[in-house]
Amino acid sequence: MSVRFVDQLNKNQESLRRAAIAACHKAIKLDPNHAIAHNNLGLALHDQGKLEEAIAAYRKAIQLDPDFALAHNNLGSALHKQGKSEEAISAFRQAIQIDPNDANAHTNLEVVLKAQGQGKKFLGLF
Repeated sequence: MSVRFVDQLNKNQESLRRAAIAACHKAIKLDPNHAIAHNNLGLALHDQGKLEEAIAAYRKAIQLDPDFALAHNNLGSALHKQGKSEEAISAFRQAIQIDPNDANAHTNLEVVLKAQGQGKKFLGLF
């Protein structure tokens, strides 16, 4: 793959990220209480590495819909990236409490607990 092709691909991806953020802002302007739009904004910002802004968007989604398991899971992922393990664990556990079948939240919780040396706690051995 040529460097030129990779550069163009990166530009295209960045353009798509900006478009996704603009679309989310437009959706939120039309309906400020749309939890999914706030969550999707968080995902787009998260993808750009704008973790503080992503966390704020996830928190808004959760404020609007406290039972939105995916937003709790996404919040946990962003918090984990920031090194805020305890807050991430709390968010993942909340996602699991809401949706016990959420495999992603279970996996994410396991990753954080293992990184802290608490893998047995995940397995319920503590």
